[in-house]
Amino acid sequence: MSKLSRFIQRQKFAGRKALWRWFRSYDGDSAAVYILGAQRSGTTLLLFCLEKSMEFDVLGESSQAMTNYRIRSDDVIRELVESSHHRIVVFKPLTDSHRSREFLDLIPDSKIIWAFRRVEDRANSSVAKFGDHNLQILRDISN
Repeated sequence: MSKLSRFIQRQKFAGRKALWRWFRSYDGDSAAVYILGAQRSGTTLLLFCLEKSMEFDVLGESSQAMTNYRIRSDDVIRELVESSHHRIVVFKPLTDSHRSREFLDLIPDSKIIWAFRRVEDRANSSVAKFGDHNLQILRDISN
């Protein structure tokens, strides 16, 4: 499938999702789900799958919910959830995974999905995506 046809498909789906939101609003009644896990553990794939549902508002790493891969303030996150027209607002704050308990307390009925992947598979995925970049960094640190 060409880049153009994928772009057209994404735009068509975005239009259908916008139309769906117009008729089924959950203003003030939305819940939050946080996708957590180590890098290269499948969190992006999980977000991609959830985004296909009309009821999920997916706010990934490059959304208004994040700044430099860090989740924004609690007030901003609360506002994003309260103003969403979707039943569930999904966040992916991987670099803030240590705050998981706080996330559950932030929005009533919040949930966390923690993605796991075998360490060998994570390492293979990292090498396939980034080459020996991590090895170069470790060598620079050790010198």
